[in-house]
Amino acid sequence: MSLVEKKTTIALRCPHCGRLESKEIHVFEFSGGQTLEVECSCGQQKAILARDSMQEYLVHYLCAICEGEHLLSLKNGEFWGELAVPINCPEASVRIGTIGSQEAVHNDDLYRDSLESLAEKLGGDDYFSNPAIMLDILDILQDMAMRGRVSCMCGSKDIQIDLYPDRLKLVCAECSGNLTIPAQYEEDLEDINCREGLFLARNIDGLRT
Repeated sequence: MSLVEKKTTIALRCPHCGRLESKEIHVFEFSGGQTLEVECSCGQQKAILARDSMQEYLVHYLCAICEGEHLLSLKNGEFWGELAVPINCPEASVRIGTIGSQEAVHNDDLYRDSLESLAEKLGGDDYFSNPAIMLDILDILQDMAMRGRVSCMCGSKDIQIDLYPDRLKLVCAECSGNLTIPAQYEEDLEDINCREGLFLARNIDGLRT
């Protein structure tokens, strides 16, 4: 890999809205010893990246699981490498992110691992009525959100997800408008898979002033 092509990708779950979004980082962004901020599309800061030396990079990140702050130290070869390096919550031993080449990050099993860990945290492997359907629907929603196709009629795209055994609820952080999505049967998956996007009905009484 030449210096011009030297880049890495970080995917980290947002501690505020729960979105898992990726950001590509280029080596020249660290010129002058500056630090880099990684933000979610909802505006929440997720991490600060810094070069401690020519051989080490530091990832300071806010945790979506324990809501604390953690520090990950990576060697130069790990930070800019081709392999996916996990970013975990050390308190709960739950995976919340990945750093590595774009291909490695996008092909990583983070979504499935995160869902299984979440199910365990919520009460065991049997928490979801149909874990496979729930996972597939979450993947589709994640893809919609990253393409800007999940929003509220009030204009906000700050949408949070509440999970239940047989469904999930999308809730607007701005006006509390919500949309319930069944996530138990094949028909539920087929229905969400046919949609181009999702719009939550505005809750006029819940709008912030």
